[in-house]
Amino acid sequence: QASKMVEGARQLNYGAPEDTFSRIAVLWETYLLNRKEKDLWVITPNDVCMMMILMKLARLMNTPNHWDSIKDVIGYATCMASFVDDNKVEKEAK
Repeated sequence: QASKMVEGARQLNYGAPEDTFSRIAVLWETYLLNRKEKDLWVITPNDVCMMMILMKLARLMNTPNHWDSIKDVIGYATCMASFVDDNKVEKEAK
């Protein structure tokens, strides 16, 4: 069942797993290289949202009009927005 799921519609939408995972790895590595603090990897809920968005973007690179992935990006961004302290929101330049 798992093979049928991975090799069926999912592969049509997202591409071959090794290609998708390679894109995800590059995006996550780039993101994480900028998050290293004091020789420790500190992963926050915000980071998880960002990395999940990157995963969805890697999938969208294969099928840019895949609506389910687009909705997931919006959902993860909405979650990330809920973590923002309103007192620390960067104000837009006027």
